Amino acid sequence: MSKNIPAYPSGESYTTFNNASGVTSNHSKSPLHHGMTLRDHFAGLAMQGICASAPNVEWTDALISKEAYRMADAMIAERVKQDDR
Repeated sequence: MSKNIPAYPSGESYTTFNNASGVTSNHSKSPLHHGMTLRDHFAGLAMQGICASAPNVEWTDALISKEAYRMADAMIAERVKQDDR
């Protein structure tokens, strides 16, 4: 199971347009920045749900993090199963 799927990748290049001169310029970014992983994104969403659903529970930061990533891994595993169908 790959845990390094980018959630918010950025493009390798971008274009700017100068309204005054009407000139279009192409620029390259190197190296490609992949952003956070899909696993990190899923863990962040799980963390929000954990914190919102049990406000009276005494969670530790470590326990929240561990549970959020466990849930993220489960979401990715289910995603892979769906892709295999």
